[in-house]
Order: sequence, then structure tokens, then C-alpha cells
Amino acid sequence: MAVCAGGRRCCRRSPVLNLPFDPAIVSSTILVLSLVLFISEKVRHDLVAVIALLAALVFGVVSPTAALAGFSDPAVIAVAAVLVVGRAVELSGVAAAFTRRVIPGQAPFAVRLVIVMVVGAVLSAFMNNIAALVITMPIAAQVAIDSRRSPSAALMPLAFATILGGMTTLIGTPANLILSSIRQNALGEPFSFFQMTPVASCVAAAGLLYMAVIGWRLLPESRAPVRAFANPWRIFELDVPTETDEAELRVALRKAGSRLLASFDSVFQAIGGDRRRILVLSRKDPWELSEATGTYPIVARNPAPDATTVRAAVAHGSSSSGSGTTR
Repeated sequence: MAVCAGGRRCCRRSPVLNLPFDPAIVSSTILVLSLVLFISEKVRHDLVAVIALLAALVFGVVSPTAALAGFSDPAVIAVAAVLVVGRAVELSGVAAAFTRRVIPGQAPFAVRLVIVMVVGAVLSAFMNNIAALVITMPIAAQVAIDSRRSPSAALMPLAFATILGGMTTLIGTPANLILSSIRQNALGEPFSFFQMTPVASCVAAAGLLYMAVIGWRLLPESRAPVRAFANPWRIFELDVPTETDEAELRVALRKAGSRLLASFDSVFQAIGGDRRRILVLSRKDPWELSEATGTYPIVARNPAPDATTVRAAVAHGSSSSGSGTTR
């Protein structure tokens, strides 16, 4: 129902609040507040979009039919399917393993950066950009760290590479799917899967070339200390002198970023002599933690850079009992 304010501007009445309002002012206010929330990043972007839609519905800016029409669009289902497939590829670890294998270890930083960007662009052409970025981001950061550069020197170009790669196919970005849906409604025929590839691939190639040659050099060097990604949590055993106080040991472990997993009765085991054994949780390796806490590792360190130490339980009577294996 429309009413006129002062005979000059026509207003509507909210179907929920039953109050007159100006559609132009309300819609502009919703848009501005949504942009503020998007920029502030204090609220999740999907929640901001839903809140804006509900506000428009409450004030009657859009009808209930128009507000829910987008959920029936095939593009929404296609985007959801792409997210599922991208997440499956990400969790499988295949893409990350392939990326690590194709990057030469001794190549210059620029060459390794180009390879990471190309892999990220190719992955984003067939999955969600965020999934492609999640797969390649740790590798890109490690490439920068190995070259004694700030991770931003590789992460920012990689972000642009995934955006450019997503433009090259129909499912690479939600925008292409939405445009294809609009084209089908207007002309009766959607875009084919690779219809935008010839043009978009040229744009992507130009963007990748620019980022590889010039772009990453323009990024400011971070003054923060460069840190590698945190080591995974691991559980292992250490030997402790019998005279060590448990409270002091807990403090030492806490200062080293580690923790004792249980009490003396369930974890400490008398092993004879002047030592006893504990079970700890730490991101440090046993040898580094033992140096920081005055404890003793139960296995010797293997000097090989790619060595992995594993302790396995062997069944009683097994032929492997008492034997050592090196692989």
C-alpha cells in the first residue's frame, strides 16, 4: 500500500512493521550498512548477505517471492556442487602432493613462484578459488621462506593467480555461472564449459606474467620475522631423572610450549636406574624439547634431513622383536 508524504514523495508501508517508509532511503541504508559490515569483517560475509535480504523483506523493499527466487536458480546448485568437489579434492591431498613434486627445489624464487601460480590458476579453473588457494598457500609460503623472503611475496601473487584462473571456465567462479544463467533466461542458451576460455586464458596469462616479472617485486617487505608454518602436535616419551619435581617439570614443559599428558600414577613408569619415563604432547621434536627441559630422549637422532622416527608396538613372539629396520 502506497501513501504520499507531503504530496511530493510516494512512500510504502512495511508489511511487517506497518510503518510508512521511503523505498529509496531504506534500500540505500541497507546497502551502505551491508558494505560497512563486509569491509569491517566483524560478521561473516554469508550472514551479512542473509541479514540484508531479511531487512529488505521486512521493510517490503522486495516481495517474498523475489527474495526467495535466487535459491531456485540452477547457478546456486552448481556453486554448491563446485564447493563440495573442491573440498573433496582439497582433503584428498592429491593436488598438494602434485604441486610439491612439480616445484624444483633448487630453482630461483621467481621460477618457483611462477610454477605455484600456474598450478593455483589451473586448480581454480575447476574448483572454488578459496579451495585452490588453501591447497597451494602453504607451499607458496614455504617457497618464500626457503628463499629468505616474506611469505607475502608469494601469497599475494598466488591470490591473484587463483582469481585469474577462475575466470577461464564456466565453474571457475560463481560470477560465470550467474552470467550463464542470465544468458539462458534471456537467449535460451547458456555458456558452454570452455566458451570463455580463449579470451580469459589470454587475460590470465598476461596477469600471471606481470605478477611473475614485476608484481611481486612491488610488494613491500614485511618487517615481521619470517616464521614457517607451525609443526604438527606429536606425542612421544622422554626419560626424566628420578629426583625431578613434577611441578617444576610441568612448568618447564609449559614454557617450552608442551604439556604433560597425565599424572604420575598413569604415565610415569619406573624403568630402573636413576630415570623414569613420561608421555608429553608438543610441537617440538623430542631432542629439542629434551634440551629445553633437562630430560632425555629415548631414541637417538637420525642426522638425515628427511628421516622420520617412529616407535611401533610389536606383538609378543613376533619375528621383528629385537630387530631394527631402516627405510
